[in-house]
Amino acid sequence: MPWSNSVTTGQRWRTCMATRAGGSACSELSQWRWIGVSKAIELAKQLITQRIDTVSALTDVRSEDLNQKNQDGRTMRSVVRVMHDHEMSHLVHVQKTRQALGALPTEAQMILAQALQARAALAAALVGLSDDDLERQPEDGQWSIREIVEHMIRYDPVLVERVTTQFGVPNS
Repeated sequence: MPWSNSVTTGQRWRTCMATRAGGSACSELSQWRWIGVSKAIELAKQLITQRIDTVSALTDVRSEDLNQKNQDGRTMRSVVRVMHDHEMSHLVHVQKTRQALGALPTEAQMILAQALQARAALAAALVGLSDDDLERQPEDGQWSIREIVEHMIRYDPVLVERVTTQFGVPNS
């Protein structure tokens, strides 16, 4: 299944981008299509991996640090907010380009895109949680955040299995 090695693949992509040498990490990246992953999915993985790296690098920024100014007089808050504004600007650009090309998503693709948005929101809800926060149960017998997330991680392969076997959809 194409997503099964996403962490390893993300590491290979970062290595390829860091070295820019076109070595084995880059050649392995170009072989993704051989295992049935479209170029659009490759790009989506790269976007998500890069954003996770960015969030990881900045997650320990304290609220009081956001008022610091750089040499241009911009606050850290405004620089960090540019990340969102820049993303939204290019989201609109991609959507307009898709429309102009007549490359509109099917209903199934729209549902899958919404599922990806929901997964991103779930991942975003984890930002800043400590290991202790992940393990704590709100009340006895209730799931911890870690247990909820691990349940979701285990569910995707079950869903793919159901769709491919019960409805005869090929699994790339």
